[in-house]
Amino acid sequence: MTVPADGPAPEPLSRVRTGPAGAPLAPRLAAVLRTLDTAGFGHLLSEGVLTGVRALDSVKALMVGTALPVRISCPDSGPVHLAVDRVRPGDVLVVDCGDDDRYASVGSVIAAMLELRGAAGVVVNGAVTDTARLRAGRLPVFSRAVSPLTTRITGAPGSVNLPLTVAGSRIAPGDIVLGDADGVLVMTPVTAAALAPRVAASAAAEPGYLARFRDGAPLSAMTGADRAAAPTAASTPASGSSSDSPYDHAVGPPAVPPTASGHATTAPEGSRS
Repeated sequence: MTVPADGPAPEPLSRVRTGPAGAPLAPRLAAVLRTLDTAGFGHLLSEGVLTGVRALDSVKALMVGTALPVRISCPDSGPVHLAVDRVRPGDVLVVDCGDDDRYASVGSVIAAMLELRGAAGVVVNGAVTDTARLRAGRLPVFSRAVSPLTTRITGAPGSVNLPLTVAGSRIAPGDIVLGDADGVLVMTPVTAAALAPRVAASAAAEPGYLARFRDGAPLSAMTGADRAAAPTAASTPASGSSSDSPYDHAVGPPAVPPTASGHATTAPEGSRS
């Protein structure tokens, strides 16, 4: 953690805008989400991924929680310190550093404090530091970069618990943040609850598809991809034939109710790779 250096006193932190916390994650939904992976949701969504953000330690990368968004103006980290005091059990601190990868806004001390407050994890769209100690800790840590340079308190503008666009995706307080070895996804609680049953069903079906493929069933027939091939007399399927893939684009995605935070409202067509 950075402490103020000798010199002129920093400006007041009143330039940091704050908002109310989002609703906590429902325990039943949290339990379901912990059994699923980001790729399962990624096959049904076209947005929500934090591009370029990766787990610092893929072994302990499983993260499920609610977003506490923070925006800083590097090299200032005042909003991060304010946000740490607002963290509730199950929150994921999501720090947006803009385009800056030089200054690390989270290190081992901040991570330890987040652990003490019961945070579910921390995501930094920027750099972290103290990586050996972060890996030794229990808190899931995700970042875009690593740096020995650290932030400090300068009184620059920022925000805590206000909606942000982070790494190409919109994040609002209380949104669901999922993280694992494949990256980080953000979605509204309504979207997560609507898609979770389909993600779980498709994951349960995967062993059966592998078994059928070993027995000689064509992958394209199982997923319906064969219907996209140019029809010929030999390849045109019989009338009424269809695949039984849970990802069959002919069946279509489940409807996801619109939400105020503006995330994806439908799951796009596609098949699991």
